[in-house]
Amino acid sequence: MLLIRSRPKRKTISDSSVDGGGAALNQSVEGSDAGPAQEFLALRKVELIQRTHADAQGLADAARITQLFSSAEAAEQLAREALTVAAKAYWFAEQTDLAEFEHKYLHEIGRWTRMSFGCQLDCHATQYSTSCPVLIADKRMGLSIGAVCKVTCSFCGEDMSECGHRRERLYWAIGGRTEFGPCRVCGKQKCDHKSTELYAVPVKGILHDCVLEEASVVDVPADPLARQTKLDIGHQRLQELLGDAFTPGIAVNCDHCMETYHGLPESLDVGKL
Repeated sequence: MLLIRSRPKRKTISDSSVDGGGAALNQSVEGSDAGPAQEFLALRKVELIQRTHADAQGLADAARITQLFSSAEAAEQLAREALTVAAKAYWFAEQTDLAEFEHKYLHEIGRWTRMSFGCQLDCHATQYSTSCPVLIADKRMGLSIGAVCKVTCSFCGEDMSECGHRRERLYWAIGGRTEFGPCRVCGKQKCDHKSTELYAVPVKGILHDCVLEEASVVDVPADPLARQTKLDIGHQRLQELLGDAFTPGIAVNCDHCMETYHGLPESLDVGKL
């Protein structure tokens, strides 16, 4: 997987008044326009996907090594953590060119985990469910909320409907904490971004005092991680799969990841829910 690393555009405030391309740097002052945000945000999304993929791969590799040289129990825990993180990488990649790559990788980890440790459905009394990240990711659905909120601008701290900063633009900002919040470059309370340098940063809306009005099931939620954490599996479905061998309450193995890879999940048909 090709790793892409971008650095935020930045300028030292004490730089000469003309940059290498001949643009006057005295026009690049705190709060001034730094250009369109589309490419910047696209690169940032790719970096997030790749970073999350690397985390999942690290956990999966650690699981394999632990299985060989240490305890199976610890290896299984690492493998299932890898599945959780790999599902996040896929959800971050959804509707991008990296989606199928991440979805396949999730299934690869799932297959190795099933072959190495086995997988069973959760059973409480006679009711079955699963929290398997692979099965959940193969249901293309998530949650989207409707709410009334106060929205403030991440750049200036003012009401976003009145401040004039636009989400599709970048703005020059100094690094470090501000009087109204964390560093505008990274969103952290403590960081290494310098107050002597200007960084090109996007604008985000910060939600406050939200009143929830409704929640909807959608194909692709605005928050990529707004997903189900458990799937219920009815007796009828298990009867179809297992036939007369199924009796409510018995242990049921899950072989979903042993199947031939079936491609990306289809779009959600809300009318069938």
